[in-house]
Amino acid sequence: MLETLPVMRGVLIQVALRKETITYKQLSVALDRRYYPYQGVLGDALDVLSEDCFDHNEGSLAALVVRGDTSEVGYAFLGDAVAEREACYEHWAKELGA
Repeated sequence: MLETLPVMRGVLIQVALRKETITYKQLSVALDRRYYPYQGVLGDALDVLSEDCFDHNEGSLAALVVRGDTSEVGYAFLGDAVAEREACYEHWAKELGA
């Protein structure tokens, strides 16, 4: 998992810069299907990434990952996904000057 986290982070930062969301399936494809969206492992990796985001005073990049059928975050997401998304969009626009 640890070797995939920087790749996942990079993918999600690009999503944040575009002020978009990405589905679990799209993220799985972007990660060369290292994690399949229906096995729960992708969610575990997103949990680790969220902790890293919080440690760096960033919005949770996991809030950008949504279900394809509902366009909402997964049931295990804790917190206000909309507020976290906005925090991500704002942070990365400032951080990278977009």
